Amino acid sequence: MGKSRRTVRAHVLFCFLAYYLVKQMDLELHSVGEHREVELLLRRWDQLKVGEVCVELGEERRTEWQWTLDEVGQSVQQELQGVGWWHSVDGYRRSLIRMLAASGQRRAAQRFPKLGRESWRGKLS
Repeated sequence: MGKSRRTVRAHVLFCFLAYYLVKQMDLELHSVGEHREVELLLRRWDQLKVGEVCVELGEERRTEWQWTLDEVGQSVQQELQGVGWWHSVDGYRRSLIRMLAASGQRRAAQRFPKLGRESWRGKLS
């Protein structure tokens, strides 16, 4: 099978999966009483952003990633809670944080190969 034919098949598969997911979301949302279009809801929910919050106390620095729950963020959070999806969305945020932390640890291990984990933890910027 040629490369272009595989590309076309992959494109068709992705399109099918996208339509399938939209339909499943539509059915799930209708079952909980939400009757707006899925595409419009996704655009609105895409306004929910994750921001980095840094707190420095003396020499100690703590960084956390949190939802930016301004006026728009709070209303999006309430909508997601209303349909029962907030825990899934917040779980996605937690998985991203774990991935970023693991990535940072790998980079630090490469930068400071002879130091133990506790030794290089404070050297990350």
